[in-house]
Amino acid sequence: MLSRLSLYLSGIVLLSLAGCENRDRNGSNEDSNNQIIEAVTKIERINPYPRAVRVNLLVGDIGGSDLRLSTNPSGIDLNQEQIKELTASLQKVTVIEYGNQDSASGCFIPHHFVRYYDNEDKLIGDIELCFCCEGIMAYPSVINDTKAQYLEADYERLKRMMKDMDVPTDVDCF
Repeated sequence: MLSRLSLYLSGIVLLSLAGCENRDRNGSNEDSNNQIIEAVTKIERINPYPRAVRVNLLVGDIGGSDLRLSTNPSGIDLNQEQIKELTASLQKVTVIEYGNQDSASGCFIPHHFVRYYDNEDKLIGDIELCFCCEGIMAYPSVINDTKAQYLEADYERLKRMMKDMDVPTDVDCF
C-alpha cells in the first residue's frame, strides 16, 4: 500500500515540475530570473540565387582530401521540380533576441554541393550541405553578415528528394 502511495505522489510531483516552465503569453520561454532561455527568431523562406537558370548537384562520394571528388564529376542538373523542392527547404533565420541556451556545432564536412549557374553558364553561387551534422554554407553569402542571421535547411525534406534521385546522403558520416 505504501509503495502505491509513493508512486502516486511521485507522479504528482513530476507532473507539477513538468508544468513549472515559465512560458509567457507571447510564447517566449523564461527562467525563474526572467531571462530568455530560447532565442527569439524570425524565419523566412529564401531563394538563394534567383538569377540562376541552371542548378547542379555534385556529391563528393569518393572520399579523400578533396571533398568534391565524385563518381559523377559533372554532377546532376536538377529539374524544375527538384529546384522548387530544394528552394522550399531553405530558410534564412534572423536572431532577434538571444537566449542563454548552449549551442553546439557539428562536423561540417560537406559532401553535397549545389551549384547555381547564370544564363551564360557562369557559376554564381554554391551551397554546401553536410547531411552528417546538418550544416549549410553558401558562397557568396546569401544572408546579411552584419546581422545575426544564418541559413537553415529542412534536411528531412532534402533527404527524401535525394532518395528519389538515388543520391546518398550518408557519405562519410561517422
